[in-house]
Amino acid sequence: MFKKTPLGEFGFKLVKQDTRQVIPLCQSITRTTINGLDTARTELYCFHAEAGDYILALTDGASLRDKLVASAANVINRQDVDYSLFSIQVYKKTFAVLTVLCILGIIAGLIGMASGIILSLAL
Repeated sequence: MFKKTPLGEFGFKLVKQDTRQVIPLCQSITRTTINGLDTARTELYCFHAEAGDYILALTDGASLRDKLVASAANVINRQDVDYSLFSIQVYKKTFAVLTVLCILGIIAGLIGMASGIILSLAL
């Protein structure tokens, strides 16, 4: 059920193809994870880039955080990584701040509706 991941074994480098400009990758603080019944998706990095053609390359330089997670995982799970089970995907990001603000707005709206119902019954 639990599979060992290749996290901490490599890093990433994003380069704009025509200008060879390196796009800085920021580590995701919360590492948003989406789990299915037999698959999972974890956000590793985020970046801002204009539309165009880019090259995403694997590098030897994994982040310290990923190396620490990998060393802890190696203590728990000593089996080899099955690389055929993993893929790298790039998604357009929905900012977590907007999601939190929307949730707070919904909660405020529900409180306002409940207050209106209670006040109308009390008066």
